[in-house]
Amino acid sequence: APADTDEFLISDAGTLKRLDASLIGGGALNFLNSQTASSSTSVAFSSTYITSTYEVYKIFATDIIGASDNQNFRVHYSDDNGSNYDKTFRMAVIGLGDAGGGTPVYNQETSGSGSTTMNASSPGNATAEQNNFEFTLYKPSGGFGYAHYIMALGAANDRMNIQTGALRVGESDAINNIKFDFASGAIASGTFRLYGIVNS
Repeated sequence: APADTDEFLISDAGTLKRLDASLIGGGALNFLNSQTASSSTSVAFSSTYITSTYEVYKIFATDIIGASDNQNFRVHYSDDNGSNYDKTFRMAVIGLGDAGGGTPVYNQETSGSGSTTMNASSPGNATAEQNNFEFTLYKPSGGFGYAHYIMALGAANDRMNIQTGALRVGESDAINNIKFDFASGAIASGTFRLYGIVNS
């Protein structure tokens, strides 16, 4: 995508003029980075991408499958670009599934272990039990790391469920690194894409 300092040449009745790219309307999402997991311990976006440039970030994850069955999917925050993931989290998530008559599942958690669970019911590891989610991170440089997300989880016997949650950390330190993994076992496959929301 053109940078704000780039320029376009336009013709004004035959007279060439330069126009700053910042004046040309663009998309609201600015693509920053993509990572494909393949038997990966975790996937992380570093301070190269999580900066004060954007107030809101979006992460779209598709076709996420764990190497181990029924393992919680987790998120970790760091304020020192991954040297330490030691934040105290508050989290709440609720889900609905088509198994068992659509009984709601609910989970809330306070965690000082440097991570928090994103799911209310654990995903499986079969091909049809993919985890797909959209994760929105708000003003990471402003502290507390507020986020909300929505997940579409495949389940056994061609069933599925939807889960949505919100989280924050107890400290006001700026977040500059975010990591995803399973509580046990690798991320067998999946793609994670990071975007910055254009501020204006």
